[in-house]
Amino acid sequence: MIKMKGHFFLQIYQNKYGLFEVLLGQMMDRLFSIKNVQSTFKLVGNNATFYGITKKVKELNCTDLVVYTEHETQSVANQLVDFIRKSNQEIHIQTHLLEQEEIRGVRDQRTENSGEVETHIATYSNGFRCFITGLYPDSVRNQGIKHIFLNESTNMNQSILNSSFLANQHINSGIIRENNNQHSITGIVDIHIDSTEDKHKKNVTIQTDTYLVKKQTKVFKYSEYEGKKNVALMEPDLYEDQVVLTLSTKKDFDTFNKRVQESKELGFMSANEILLNIKDECMWGNATGCTYVEGVRAGFVSDETLFGSPICFTYTMQENSASGYKERKRRIQEEIVRRGCKTCVVKEECSKCITFRHDDFLHQNYCEIRRSNPFVSTYIVYKNIFKSFLYSNPICKNIKNIMDKRVLFTTPTQTWWSGYQAAENLYKKRNYLVFEFNEEIYVFNREAIKYYKLNKWLAAILELSLFMDSEDEIYCFMKKKTGINRGDYQHLLQSLFEKTRIQLPKAVVS
Repeated sequence: MIKMKGHFFLQIYQNKYGLFEVLLGQMMDRLFSIKNVQSTFKLVGNNATFYGITKKVKELNCTDLVVYTEHETQSVANQLVDFIRKSNQEIHIQTHLLEQEEIRGVRDQRTENSGEVETHIATYSNGFRCFITGLYPDSVRNQGIKHIFLNESTNMNQSILNSSFLANQHINSGIIRENNNQHSITGIVDIHIDSTEDKHKKNVTIQTDTYLVKKQTKVFKYSEYEGKKNVALMEPDLYEDQVVLTLSTKKDFDTFNKRVQESKELGFMSANEILLNIKDECMWGNATGCTYVEGVRAGFVSDETLFGSPICFTYTMQENSASGYKERKRRIQEEIVRRGCKTCVVKEECSKCITFRHDDFLHQNYCEIRRSNPFVSTYIVYKNIFKSFLYSNPICKNIKNIMDKRVLFTTPTQTWWSGYQAAENLYKKRNYLVFEFNEEIYVFNREAIKYYKLNKWLAAILELSLFMDSEDEIYCFMKKKTGINRGDYQHLLQSLFEKTRIQLPKAVVS
């Protein structure tokens, strides 16, 4: 077969998780025959923006383009074709709707199955949680706008439709509307949040061209949630966005700070606490976790709120990708100067969040917690490691089975497996996290992003390494506690590495 100069194709399909992917390749001699081009596929991926794909097509000096699409991908294909045509009016584009027999020939692992809808909706629900908490995985960061937010105060008009921000949408973008039923623009996923007669209950509708599902989310101020735990978790489905807690009063901040401090002192979190979604949890992390400057979330609102609580991710009609980035950088720098962040004792760990920039009183409360309780960033990290673990654990398929179960973990003031008396001044951060759930011990390897089961001896060694700097010190403590000899101890270290790929820090191993 002969490659046709200037002739290319795009195939748009939906993977098993419900995400759209784009395959790009040079056209062979037979137009519309998908079998003749599948060997030349070049994956653009599911993290591309409409602008990025259009730019790639232009770089290839494409004169003729065939766009292969399936029924469920037609809307995104139409949007992509529109962008390409606006960028290059001379390009000749043909769209070919694949028939079922053609699809079967190229789907590979993308065959339909009975769990497809559940898997897709779980993916979209997880995206919604990312939007609420502000905690996005690295795979979607710096990849354009992931979620566009419009609330009831948003006046949809032609200027939004024509604004350049649309070109910088992620190919798997979502439109999220709070009490706003206008349909001037649509995303790959449309999520509607509607109020009900119950002030705490929100109806959440997740809709695509192919799927529609309705869920319920309960929203409380953080300080309100105590005493309402039993009524908050009504649905047994783990994928439900069941409870969202907001922080917008001093009482909310005080309650949250107390819970973080208790977690540090006691060394455990309940499953109920772990599964809660705290609005804008990202503010309690460090600067590397902040997606504000990247523009992953874009809100076109006049009152700058979500669930009645302030938001940071507001855009204006005048912003584009470059000017928006510069404006967000300017706002952060302005706040850093105004608040005196450069001289703050926790400047290295703080996200320097600007969510409360219009409310000095709340900002003071935020800064006070960051300074007085530095464990808060660790709390958020641990909480989300445990949340991912619970989502993947079969026992957690029914929340009612685990509501009162606890996850135990080592803190600067609490140990569980070694019998060592914790000392905050000796505590060190490591690239692993040991914890116990349902009477079984696990370690999370942060570098590998994997969980492994451990016995108590290995858990004790890893726990001791959080407080001790030398192998001899750890061994002497273990020998006194258990009577273990040096040979067996070295064997334990070897099995630890073979099982989890975790090596004790060089300062610990002789």
